[in-house]
Amino acid sequence: MKRTFKYILCATAALLAATTPANADSQQGNSNKGPRLWGCLNSSNTWNSDGSDYGLYRINIQPTISIEKIFTNHECIANGGARIHDGKYGVTACDYSGVGYGVIYTDYLEFNYTSGNRVYSRRELDNTFAAIETAQYDETGEVYGVYYNSDLTGLEFGKMDFDELKRNTIGTATHYYLALGISSEKDLYGVADDGNLYRIDIYDGTETLVGTTGVKDLVTNDGKYYAQSGEIDQKTNTFYWNAVDTNGGSALYTVDLQTGKATKIGDMPNGESFVGLCIPPIEDQGDGPARIGDLDAVFPNGGEEGTVTFTAPTLTMNGDEIGEQMTYTVTLNYGSKTTGTVMPGEKVSVNVTGVEGGTNVIAAKVASSKGACPEDEILRYVGFDTPLPVGNVSFTYSNATGNATVTWDAPTGGVKEGFLGELVYNVTRYPGAVKVATGISERTFSEPLPTTDNTAYYYGVVAVNGIRESDMAQSRTQTIGPGYDTPYSADLSDQQVFNTFTVIDANKDGKTWSYGKVDNYGTSDKNTAVSMYSIDDDADDWIITPPIKLQKGKVYDVKFTAQSAYTKFDQKMEVKYGNDALIEAMTTTLLEPTILPGAPTLYTARITPAADGKFYIGFHDVSEKNMFRTALHSVAVEEASPTGITTVGAAPADSRIYTIDGRLATKNASALNKGIYIMNGKKLVK
Repeated sequence: MKRTFKYILCATAALLAATTPANADSQQGNSNKGPRLWGCLNSSNTWNSDGSDYGLYRINIQPTISIEKIFTNHECIANGGARIHDGKYGVTACDYSGVGYGVIYTDYLEFNYTSGNRVYSRRELDNTFAAIETAQYDETGEVYGVYYNSDLTGLEFGKMDFDELKRNTIGTATHYYLALGISSEKDLYGVADDGNLYRIDIYDGTETLVGTTGVKDLVTNDGKYYAQSGEIDQKTNTFYWNAVDTNGGSALYTVDLQTGKATKIGDMPNGESFVGLCIPPIEDQGDGPARIGDLDAVFPNGGEEGTVTFTAPTLTMNGDEIGEQMTYTVTLNYGSKTTGTVMPGEKVSVNVTGVEGGTNVIAAKVASSKGACPEDEILRYVGFDTPLPVGNVSFTYSNATGNATVTWDAPTGGVKEGFLGELVYNVTRYPGAVKVATGISERTFSEPLPTTDNTAYYYGVVAVNGIRESDMAQSRTQTIGPGYDTPYSADLSDQQVFNTFTVIDANKDGKTWSYGKVDNYGTSDKNTAVSMYSIDDDADDWIITPPIKLQKGKVYDVKFTAQSAYTKFDQKMEVKYGNDALIEAMTTTLLEPTILPGAPTLYTARITPAADGKFYIGFHDVSEKNMFRTALHSVAVEEASPTGITTVGAAPADSRIYTIDGRLATKNASALNKGIYIMNGKKLVK
């Protein structure tokens, strides 16, 4: 996944400092005992785009830089500060989408750094919990950082109490800091956006220039930079910095606390960049074996007997060769243990029996004569698991046959990653929650639909494995019926009206049209049709009217009101129409891709059908990624004024003007009420 620039005002870089010291100086004098760092992966040239690679990783420095996964969790995003304590990795995760309105959505979460399971969360904290960078003092666990002030108008140094979720302000910050760390003497140091190292007083926030790092191209001319992080090893006061330049180049440096000069250790192997960089806890350093690798457990057919596998390490936690036979221990649910011997690098396979149904905790470790490695653990669900929802529910309707067809993909697994067994499916039609198919094995269903009335249909599909069923996955909505007569009018502030429209998430990014407020910040008291933006993907999202009956030879005006939610962002929309509620049927353009203004604006286009039939008008959000929201408020279709009708503004003020039934209305055109009149033998409207 490619990383994206962030404006300094909306900075997402955050820093985590260590809780436990390690011998960092040894990386220069002893290639066998180079330190390792931990960090929260922010981007990589090799990772997935769905967030599944977010998590905590180990950065091995010697003999060359290499990256190892500790755990992954899509919620583990340390972009607003972090800490390590009591076997947990705590992160402040921030959503900056509302920063233009003075809002940063902030959550604090903690993860077991062995299993990666979330063990604590506190949601919806205020702006002052969002940090540019943080650093943690080993001896006390205190966390210091550069934080936003309450109204996001500036930055301030602060001290965070995560246990009480309170922050005290120390002083005003005059720089944006890309990397931050605290020394053993409790001096705070930071690399600022100007490329200089500063020493920061933790009592009043005074910033003192130390010197330039010499690292160039950290921030663009318009104030954008890539998220990055730093950390000080407090045992040796070595400052490590994962710097990312404006070209996306990611490298690891040390920064001299006396001069500010940065020395490059090496490039990240796959362009990885990290936030929440830290020195690992003490159990990840020492003469004992390093952690085991590839811990896994398989229980065929959900049975109570299975196999646990892992690979024994070849190096100690300090990077030395182990060079001796070790013992291993496999533990089930913190009780039953299986032991044996293993050589460095050997693959271990252990049979386990008597496993209980449900979620089981499986742990393993090895030990040498020098000590034991930290224990790794995984969770495995035994027995029939609850299926995940089915995927890609598609609902199509054929005007030719009158049949609706629903198709779907099988679930990708179980909720607990357990055994599913044979799956069957139940299909329900809405409105009315009519169960139209039960226990079918095929992943397709068809039925005829009545067309006497205009009805907004959609389908729900549930996967069933005998004793458990998935959550329902729903199709799009499509209105089936004879079509609406003209004049047609749709006020999308009415959810029932919205539900008659068809929504298509063409790029399948999960961000599409929905019923909601334009901006969520109280500037509009009405809901309407709103297209949500994506950070990573350009918009490709349709909302299509129900069928509207039009006649050959007539001319129809299409009127719609739309807007961008925020003038700072260029929301772009095109409008097309066709003979079905499908993308491929949208063949005629009514509005070329157009940037929408920041206020509700009326647009008018014209349709001249070549044949009688049902027609559908599609509104296509084609905004670039990371913009904001597009809103559609109303749609109307009406027959255009016949040829020969003029406006009342063209009539002389003293003309005799008659009603349509021949009565003299007035001699003064300006005095007319709205209606249709006769003047000089011609029709006019007001």
